[in-house]
Amino acid sequence: MAKESMKAREVKRARLVAKYAGKRAKLKAEGDFVGLQKLPKNSSRVRLHNRCKITGRPKGYMRQFGISRINFREMASAGLIPGVKKQVGNNFKSVRKMRKITDPIADYLTRLRNAIKANHRVVDVPASNLKKEITKILKDKGYILNYKFEDDVNYQGNIKIALKYNPETKISAIKALKRISKPGLRQYCDSDSIPRVMNGLGIAIISTSKGVITDKEARDMGVGGEVLCYVY
Repeated sequence: MAKESMKAREVKRARLVAKYAGKRAKLKAEGDFVGLQKLPKNSSRVRLHNRCKITGRPKGYMRQFGISRINFREMASAGLIPGVKKQVGNNFKSVRKMRKITDPIADYLTRLRNAIKANHRVVDVPASNLKKEITKILKDKGYILNYKFEDDVNYQGNIKIALKYNPETKISAIKALKRISKPGLRQYCDSDSIPRVMNGLGIAIISTSKGVITDKEARDMGVGGEVLCYVY
């Protein structure tokens, strides 16, 4: 909200501009620039500021509506501006798609985790080479039923994963998915300190110089790497 004194000063300037508009136009047409200099400096239109008609705020002024951006957002959300609709529905989906994901592996694991909690049969995940390798390991170790790589979907591709449940108890084959190495704190291990998950009942997925492999394979090959996640 602008000060009342600043708003009053703007009104005074507008009156002065209107008062001398005719005389200023006449002097300009005659080329009398000495006469123009003798006029009050606030009688020139360049001395006026565009201010919000509601708050008097000079910043973020929208010429089409005559108000500031802040008031425009509030009024548009409340449906008070004719012809302006609040952004809803699929528009938010497009914004979500455009949003940058800082940790794609954590997003991958979260999507699987949420799908399991909701008892979904199939889950879609944005594709990447690293995610594809992790998916292959989950399938080989019996944690998921099947998968399908859809490279023609979107610009990034898609991974369609069929989750695996016990046919009788309806309990998922995956009990937990835990992200270990994170963008803010990478976790590495050498060949002598490869972690064992649940005393060998689970697996650790490790990114090594030999590719993305499990902890048992890394131990057999004698290589270390970045510990991506635990699955059990």
